[in-house]
Amino acid sequence: MDVLRNIGVGFSDLLLTLLATLLLVRALLHASNADPGHPLIRTILAFTNAVLAWPHRFLPPRRRMDPACWLAAFLVCALEIQLRVALVGGAFFDPIFFWFALLELLKLTLYIFVVAVLVTAVAGWFMPPYQMVVNPLLSLLRLLVEPLLAPIRRAVPPFGAVDISPMVLLLLIYLALIVLGSL
Repeated sequence: MDVLRNIGVGFSDLLLTLLATLLLVRALLHASNADPGHPLIRTILAFTNAVLAWPHRFLPPRRRMDPACWLAAFLVCALEIQLRVALVGGAFFDPIFFWFALLELLKLTLYIFVVAVLVTAVAGWFMPPYQMVVNPLLSLLRLLVEPLLAPIRRAVPPFGAVDISPMVLLLLIYLALIVLGSL
């Protein structure tokens, strides 16, 4: 019975984390003014439109903010925590789970940025700049990362031909993750 419970917890965690990640990526891309005609963005929109059809009626997207997307991602994180606790025999509803869901949402957002920074930085080592603009995945990740890297690039000049702003951003993100982990 414990094996089936563990499989259920793992499977529900996986599916709900993937859904929350897609919702967060959609919210972040909306905030970065990404082109909705981009093929990867169309795919993300197709996966998340069913979840957001009802919330968008009451919380329509504004200029660079999609509150329904953030709310849906928060509720998915809360549901994930609730199911995880319920499947191991705990109380199904406890208001403290909403605090944990907010922390989970923040951590997941930071992890999305970690992946985006790492992929764009490593690709920058091996690909010429014009190929990074043409590649659909890299252009999408750069849309997410550039608003965070621009102020760091202004404050920290490059050392010769080496741009250390991605390393500084990763350090700041990991510091934020340490703080969130201690809460």
